[in-house]
Amino acid sequence: MTDKHSIQKVVFHLSSEDHKTVKDALVALYQISAKNHENKDHIRNEGGIQILIQLLSSEKSEIVDLALKSILVLAGNQKNQHQIREDGGIIKLGAILKFGTMVQQSLTVEVLGFLAIANQENKDDIRNNGLISPLIEILSNGPNKQKKEVAKTISFLVIDNDKNKNEIRKLGGIDPLVELLSNGVNIEKAAAALALCNLAKGNQINQQVIEAAEQKAYQTCHS
Repeated sequence: MTDKHSIQKVVFHLSSEDHKTVKDALVALYQISAKNHENKDHIRNEGGIQILIQLLSSEKSEIVDLALKSILVLAGNQKNQHQIREDGGIIKLGAILKFGTMVQQSLTVEVLGFLAIANQENKDDIRNNGLISPLIEILSNGPNKQKKEVAKTISFLVIDNDKNKNEIRKLGGIDPLVELLSNGVNIEKAAAALALCNLAKGNQINQQVIEAAEQKAYQTCHS
């Protein structure tokens, strides 16, 4: 565990106007938060999450990348999941999902998956802020590695959340999941299968749409 004073110092340097100082602070923050729940709490209590979210608007791509990596680690803590939402993090993540680099988009998809784990408020906020549509855009047109991560995130978003199940269907998310299930490698197929299973659970309309999409995919493969 890192002492509280050291964490205060690192968080303070996140607000520096010097690029290298901020970069070094982000690297240090990632290192002290990885696999240490107490440090994750201290970082939140010192206001580190709010500053990280502000850094997502940096004009320096490297800073955005490092801030996302730190947020990804911190999002494994349930109190931090709430803090990220309350500090406007989901809205900022939505902008990166639409306009960020491929690396930033991939990190953002992973962050959203963590934010959605056992957190209904975050699941609703992700939907209400329009993030499901760009997720499906990546699922439809991104590389398979990104598609797999989106499928994993969708599998969390729809657990015990009927509104997200319906939204994903209405926005055309089922067809690309079935395609990934049909054409992906094993790890990609597994992610798609879990997402489809969770989408179908307790939702008759989704069950019907998934069945129709699977039949269409089968016919296409054997035509």
